[in-house]
Amino acid sequence: MPQELLSHADAAWLRLEDPSNPMTITTLLVLGAVIPFEWLRAAFEERLLPLARFRQRAVQPRSGQPTWEDDPAFDLGHHLQRALLPPPGDEAALQEVVSALLSTPLDLSRPLWQFHLVDPYGPGCALVGRVHHSLADGIALNQVLCALAGLKPAEPKRPAGELVDRGRSARVVDVLAQGGVDLLANPRALLRLARLGTDNAAALVRLLLREPDPKTVFKGQVAPAKRVAWSEPVALAEVKKVAGLVGGTVNDVMLATIAGALRRYLQRSGGVVDGLTLHAGLSVSGRASGAEPGLGNQVGALLVPLPVGLADPLERLAEVKQRLDELKGSPDASLVAGLLAGLGVAPPELQAVIVERYCSQDTAMIANVPGPGERIYLAGAPLETLLFWIPAFGRVGLCLSISSYAGQARLCVATDRALVPDPEVIAAGFRAEFAALLALARQRESNSFEVMNAMLDEAIQTLEAMLPQESVP
Repeated sequence: MPQELLSHADAAWLRLEDPSNPMTITTLLVLGAVIPFEWLRAAFEERLLPLARFRQRAVQPRSGQPTWEDDPAFDLGHHLQRALLPPPGDEAALQEVVSALLSTPLDLSRPLWQFHLVDPYGPGCALVGRVHHSLADGIALNQVLCALAGLKPAEPKRPAGELVDRGRSARVVDVLAQGGVDLLANPRALLRLARLGTDNAAALVRLLLREPDPKTVFKGQVAPAKRVAWSEPVALAEVKKVAGLVGGTVNDVMLATIAGALRRYLQRSGGVVDGLTLHAGLSVSGRASGAEPGLGNQVGALLVPLPVGLADPLERLAEVKQRLDELKGSPDASLVAGLLAGLGVAPPELQAVIVERYCSQDTAMIANVPGPGERIYLAGAPLETLLFWIPAFGRVGLCLSISSYAGQARLCVATDRALVPDPEVIAAGFRAEFAALLALARQRESNSFEVMNAMLDEAIQTLEAMLPQESVP
């Protein structure tokens, strides 16, 4: 049977699988018309199954790298199923269905994906998909959805300059592959670390030895049961208008708004917020500009401070922009990409150390998962809403995904049910915080218009004063 080694990064996500935090990306597609199940099955057979990875399983030997192998007992009926929407069949009921599926690990002995058709829902239906992170990252999953719709995926937009240096990441992988039980206490490992270069080695040590976030309701012992929620949409055009308040980016606005939503939740639960800064691992694509889209994982991360302790929304936005601008010039994204890939080759004992020291210190994980910019159709039905939830690992119980589609963005929240049983409160706080920022942007726009009108009036008056006065007979 043909075999293909998993990449180091893909193998890492497979090894990170945990019953309390399955390594599965979950997606929800709300469609504006009912799809006959046979039509949906035909679309999967025609458009998804030609991608070999969706007919292959990951085989983990007792030693050595896992491999992708064709599943000799592949059955589409296992991977494409129907799910009942309990009464009253509203958004809250759909939220419970998504929560239950997100909490359920995939069968690792089969190809690592599964979709459930939920119908009817509103005037149409919903499709809940789960794809293991070892098979695809967020950008790759966008390719999968475009393939289902019969579209060629567009090249993802990238910021100026690449945030992930693949050579630097590879050197970190090499260090971890040769590492001992404790990277930072092992002299030989430290020597190998030093070969990364003084700046890189110092940055990697800083990432591994940083202080954990303070204890809040968001942190604690995680369990398998999760809950999900999603916000009302915000227009990307309005997000860009808000970004203009500080000359920032969409990411700046989204992160500042998330910080405000977490502040609201902590205040509601009686937590202390004054002076509080929480940290989140923000996923960063490692795919080179112009590269052909493909499955698998090419992702790093930036450790982003969330200034929850700042009460003023505009001050919070300016602080987030400044911190992100500083991080964009750092080697952190490349080093984290190396750390994540290195988990696929590091000895199990070292993997546990890295997960504990890097992955479990933060309060949240955040990803910006861009969907198609234009409205698309699946099996003849218009796609109305597209949402994503990323998995957490280590002891992180709060995952936040910024899902964009057809000019709109939403915040998708996944929480550990025992820690945060009401993620819809965070989603509502996100929408309220954005409304506050948008009001500030509109006020500034209005003020600017009034200032321009006043300047124009003054210019006209000056011009009139300079003209010769007509004599009155």
